[in-house]
Amino acid sequence: MSFDRYRDWLASHWSVSLSFNDAVMEPPHDPADFPPQDSGEIRENHATLSFVETMRRQKSLFPGKAAWEIGCGSGMIAIEAGRLGASRVAASDIDETAVELTRRNAEIEGISVETARADLFTGAPWKGPFDLLLALFPQKPCEPGELPLANDGGPEGTKLLLPLIEEAPAWLTRSGHLFLFLHSLAHPGALVRLQNQYGVELLSLKKRIFSATDYPGIVDRWKERRKRNACYFEEREDGRLEFIAMILKARPNG
Repeated sequence: MSFDRYRDWLASHWSVSLSFNDAVMEPPHDPADFPPQDSGEIRENHATLSFVETMRRQKSLFPGKAAWEIGCGSGMIAIEAGRLGASRVAASDIDETAVELTRRNAEIEGISVETARADLFTGAPWKGPFDLLLALFPQKPCEPGELPLANDGGPEGTKLLLPLIEEAPAWLTRSGHLFLFLHSLAHPGALVRLQNQYGVELLSLKKRIFSATDYPGIVDRWKERRKRNACYFEEREDGRLEFIAMILKARPNG
């Protein structure tokens, strides 16, 4: 797959203009290179690790700032914000297991993190604004119950992305930033919305390799979506598929 083809596809079909010139091109993620993780526990994955490395490259933004990881999973991103010098760190998730795991990991690492169960911004017990909102959400298009919660992005892959993009400005300081993981299986309307409402900088890119057998019964629908330009991925010579994973930094307009 060519990153340039994806960029050109976004421009021609969705009028999205992204500059790839300054983005870090990360090595492709091939699940075949990694051993399976134990089931029943939320752990870091390739996207989390990429997110953390991107934060480190942007480390000047964190000292003395207030950061909130929305959808915290294992809490690795929130903990890294504390390591990078954030003076206040919050973390929330709709899954109580994730909240408890984040609390436990923060204690082990000696990082002070406020934790709460919340559905995006609804139910969060703290007040803003925050300087940094950090979000790595599930974005794989699926019907209810087809995929685990950690992968379920709703029918368009954007059920969490779109409300985040809409509501984040109300929770950010005037100079605040939203750090966002976004991939090309999700409907590009999320990128359109982001570009219309924010100044957007692409920080990193990688290819994510997968097989049709990884998502039985779902990949055929993704192929139909691809024909309708509702998502983007390409077929490899070995018969497997790959999509693009990105990390962006966005600052609300105005």
